[in-house]
Amino acid sequence: MVPIKTITVQDDSSKTQVTLWRDAVQSDVRPGDHVTITDLIVNSYKNVLSLSTTTRSKIQVRIFLKFSHLFICIK
Repeated sequence: MVPIKTITVQDDSSKTQVTLWRDAVQSDVRPGDHVTITDLIVNSYKNVLSLSTTTRSKIQVRIFLKFSHLFICIK
């Protein structure tokens, strides 16, 4: 059985589902994290677009912490 996990990503204008396949499932993505995901494929089902990782996909997670008026980015 191939491991999969679906996450929701969003920006100021929209949100979409991203299905993580195989090794991408191991990514430690949590609500509020800023992520960059490359080499995705676009899926359309009942006029709803979603994204899926491929064997070439890379996921970069950035955690932003806010202290008063200072933002710290942890890579």
